[in-house]
Amino acid sequence: MRMAPRTVTSVALLASDPLTEEGALARFSNYRELDVRGWSAGREVAVLLVLATTITAALLSKIEDVQRDASGNPPKLVVVADEFSAEQVFRMIDLELTGLLYRGQSTFDSIVETILLSAEGRLRLPERVQRHLVGRVRSIGVAQPGAGDTACLAERAVEVLRLLSDGLSTCEVATRLNYSERTIKNIVHDVVTRLKLRNRTHAIAYAVRAGII
Repeated sequence: MRMAPRTVTSVALLASDPLTEEGALARFSNYRELDVRGWSAGREVAVLLVLATTITAALLSKIEDVQRDASGNPPKLVVVADEFSAEQVFRMIDLELTGLLYRGQSTFDSIVETILLSAEGRLRLPERVQRHLVGRVRSIGVAQPGAGDTACLAERAVEVLRLLSDGLSTCEVATRLNYSERTIKNIVHDVVTRLKLRNRTHAIAYAVRAGII
């Protein structure tokens, strides 16, 4: 019986210094489910992994350059760092942030797990960051949710956002609700467009703040 081919997730590593990059690449070589290499222009990957102690303005600008140079399909962003501001988190969300870990509290196993979840489109953010995200939805230009705003969210849209907030992937939500994956994506796009949000993460934060999930 022929074994199914193993799925390998491609990862570009952007580290704050050469020593961190060298050590991380050596450790990641032990994980056969990943193909981790130092970032290089032109290489298409599923995930961009950033390792740093502090997210500096220069590093954030580099992340923006990398994502901007991606040919229409920027990789998911996973950041492992100890120091970052709420403003930087919001900027990184716009840059496809799906995973954020505190470096001092992370193991390589937890980083790999987050990379794999992010490649599937799942979110993994620290609880403290989630609270900041919910509490600062106004910073993306959305007023306090009112009855008229939340009323426009159909029951199925609310259920989709609830499942996404629980960490399910788009495919898993589609299976759970017996919809096609395209339908789920269309529902999220409709919510984002109608409420003038920026992306799926902002839509989830909006719904939490409105008290509907």
